[in-house]
Amino acid sequence: MTSDRLLGILTILLRQGRATAPELAARFEVSRRTINRDIDRLCQAGIPVESRAGYGGGFSIREGYRLPENLLTAEEMEAIFAGVQGLDSVAQAAHAPSLRDKLAPPEEDWISIDLGACGDEALAQRFAQIRAAIRERHVLEIRYLYANGDSVRRVEPHRLVYRWGGWYLAAFCRLRGDWRLFRLGRIRALEGAQERFARRPVPEAMLLPDPNAPLYPLAGRLNPQCRHYALEEGAQVEEGPDGWLRVRLDFANPEARLRWALRFGDDLEVTEPESLRQEIARRAETLLRRTKGT
Repeated sequence: MTSDRLLGILTILLRQGRATAPELAARFEVSRRTINRDIDRLCQAGIPVESRAGYGGGFSIREGYRLPENLLTAEEMEAIFAGVQGLDSVAQAAHAPSLRDKLAPPEEDWISIDLGACGDEALAQRFAQIRAAIRERHVLEIRYLYANGDSVRRVEPHRLVYRWGGWYLAAFCRLRGDWRLFRLGRIRALEGAQERFARRPVPEAMLLPDPNAPLYPLAGRLNPQCRHYALEEGAQVEEGPDGWLRVRLDFANPEARLRWALRFGDDLEVTEPESLRQEIARRAETLLRRTKGT
């Protein structure tokens, strides 16, 4: 735990430039005395941490310092670089280029990550607002879009999570009295409140795949020209006797399964499950009526 905290303190100082002992103690839920001991350990390891008292003071790392290459393993350094690139693509953080400069770069630049939503500035702004609320433990009031409309919720934000190809907020919902995952793209508005909250332990099931969660399978016949779309989603693909492909694929929820099936139009014939076939037929009839204006 101590080594993880030391790496966390080092990352914060590299990223923010400066942090006070009370801020670090609150962040890692330890005493100020423990933080001071941790700073001493960093200095003993050869990292030039400077301390300044008074207003605007705190701990900082000497300007121009770069992490020595032997401080972290190559795998650890590459993991940090990947994280910096991924978060910078979403949060558009001004500190990210500076942080990359302070890190000793890996020998080979083998990865480039862009998790942004096609330059969606609104998403980047929400990401930054939520990140600040998590750090400062401020309650958020969000207007969230559901299939049947929207709803205003007061939530305690705890974690930003990347799952199922999108960013989610793991938060304790005051209305439901339970944990919920809110997709960032569906948060239409948010406002920070002055009220602060005490951190709760985030359920593991919200952060890791649940091995007992039900899967939603799809089986069908696919135009061979769309083979690459099926393979990139991890589908099982076999050649059919009629020249079309036989595909099978599991989804985490029925909405994602339906969206995936509809994207192919007449290039996909769903054979199972029957409920999905009926839903596709219903939507096709609705589209036909609207097209004809009846």
